[in-house]
Amino acid sequence: MAKITYINKVEKIDAVQLSSSTFMSKGVSLENALAWEKVCLVGLASLEIEEKVEAKSRIFHHSLKAKLSERIEVANHKWCFRLTAVDGSQYIVGTSSRPYPMVKQVDSHPSEASSSCAVMMEVDWRSTGIFKVL
Repeated sequence: MAKITYINKVEKIDAVQLSSSTFMSKGVSLENALAWEKVCLVGLASLEIEEKVEAKSRIFHHSLKAKLSERIEVANHKWCFRLTAVDGSQYIVGTSSRPYPMVKQVDSHPSEASSSCAVMMEVDWRSTGIFKVL
């Protein structure tokens, strides 16, 4: 799986709330009572997953890119993200343990009225698997 396209919904949750979820090699089983917060997207988001072998271990580098209508508060939060594709499939970026996803946001204030004002969010995360919601 090199690239998953057409992500139309992104939600966030604090990593500690995923501590009772079960992460397995084939996917993740989430609790029903988790309080996910919707991230306001502008258009579609993208997720690219790069796979490589480092020190005899398979590592997956997840890269989520999305245009947002407003910044999300990062501060001391360790956010994890649930992504929903247009076909209904869901993916998790992040777990309740380290390494946590790194969130970068860039505010765009263009000099031309024809360009859009938005926040570009990039989330990078390295893991030993791809976690599809079961």
